[in-house]
Amino acid sequence: GQELQAVGPGPRLMGRQIHDPYPDDALVIDSLAKEELSKFGPVPTSRNNTSHQRKFSAWLQREGRESIVSRLTGTDQQQQSLQKDYQDFIEAMGKKVGVSFDRLRQYLGAESQLKQHHPYPDDARIIDDLAKEELSKLGPDSTSQRKVIWNLTNNRRRFGNWLQTRGRESIASRLNGSDQQQWSLKIDYQDFTEAVGKKLNMSFNRLRQYQQVVEANAASGLSPEPASGREPAGLDGRSDPRAEFRSTSPL
Repeated sequence: GQELQAVGPGPRLMGRQIHDPYPDDALVIDSLAKEELSKFGPVPTSRNNTSHQRKFSAWLQREGRESIVSRLTGTDQQQQSLQKDYQDFIEAMGKKVGVSFDRLRQYLGAESQLKQHHPYPDDARIIDDLAKEELSKLGPDSTSQRKVIWNLTNNRRRFGNWLQTRGRESIASRLNGSDQQQWSLKIDYQDFTEAVGKKLNMSFNRLRQYQQVVEANAASGLSPEPASGREPAGLDGRSDPRAEFRSTSPL
């Protein structure tokens, strides 16, 4: 029983010398362990999970493969490569070591949060594609940037869901529309902030630019994938808060 009580930094620090995970993995793994400890007390299974997750991340780092967190909620391809590395890790260890990716993924809040919100299909597509593209560009140590992208994505999906439940037009159908359409989107956004009681950042400008790139690529027969985030010249997006919406002319 004694060993179960030892939950302070002791065992984790000892483990850290043997297993040195990627910094972004360590941050998420240890934060999740702390949260579980505060909720459930010292549970042997969660202690094992933490140690296995750190071991796997340390193995990835030694093998020169990407971190867990950089792929956990990435593209299908990134998630498959993570699964493949996990199989290689099990073979290398000679036994099945449970890592509980779902628990980590949930903790990161990406999947569980985003699935609560159901925007129009055209909104979901552009919001999720932009998020995937931006996440794919981040290095393994970009945990805080990752959180920013997930928060933005969550806000946009939440707004899209709100529009759909109220029978108002989608974001994507108005982002690059006429002055009148952009104005009506602005009004709906103001109604939304009043409804939720706070101003949630949407960065419509980034979404608008991404949509322009995707549409330009589609027009020239390219797949939408290489919308490489190189922003088209001449777009607003300076620090002027009104730049959120290009048009501020009244209806």
